[in-house]
Amino acid sequence: MKMTPEHYNTMKTKIDKFIESAGIALILEYKANHSDMRFRWDLFHHAFCFDSATYQYLNDDHIDTALKHYIKNNPLLN
Repeated sequence: MKMTPEHYNTMKTKIDKFIESAGIALILEYKANHSDMRFRWDLFHHAFCFDSATYQYLNDDHIDTALKHYIKNNPLLN
């Protein structure tokens, strides 16, 4: 994964907070009705994870890999 541990932890924390505020039931319902990729990226965008400076070294593939890792390792989402 190309994302730094610091940026990964920032992303994880912000997505966790978004899931908590939206409620896990709503998140799981949304997940059931959308593709895996759409679900990952919607979580990312709703959580406002990074500023534009972070994109200087990351591309969408790097972010998607980190999102896959996050979802795979989050027991609430599996």
